[in-house]
Amino acid sequence: MIKRIFYPFVAKENINVQKNVDNMTDEIITKSVSVRQTFSHFIYHVEEKPQINNDKKTHQQLSLYLSDDLGKDLIKLHPDNQFVTKHDWLPELARYYFVTQTDSNQNGYLDEQDNSFYYFIDFNHSKPKATNYNFIR
Repeated sequence: MIKRIFYPFVAKENINVQKNVDNMTDEIITKSVSVRQTFSHFIYHVEEKPQINNDKKTHQQLSLYLSDDLGKDLIKLHPDNQFVTKHDWLPELARYYFVTQTDSNQNGYLDEQDNSFYYFIDFNHSKPKATNYNFIR
């Protein structure tokens, strides 16, 4: 089930645009315009089918997928046994960061004892992809 769709963009500062009112006079109008830079991709937050453990749902199984802005070339951004716990868009860097965890101690919950994995998607490239990196505390 798709829970959220994110369309990455950066809002540029307002820019001033000047234009002549008409060709007959020298009167100029200055207008402030807001500009957006889009990155032609969607990020889908998908809740996948939950595992059943003694008729009880375990941790939320949130996964991330990426497609182009036409919905084509859909890819999952992390391995199947990892589930998204945190995510954030940093428009200054045009990067989307996210953290996944596995239920490595197999207690049915994602907690601090489980393994975490750190990723970012760099939208400064024409074909963005998830890149794993080490985060040292």
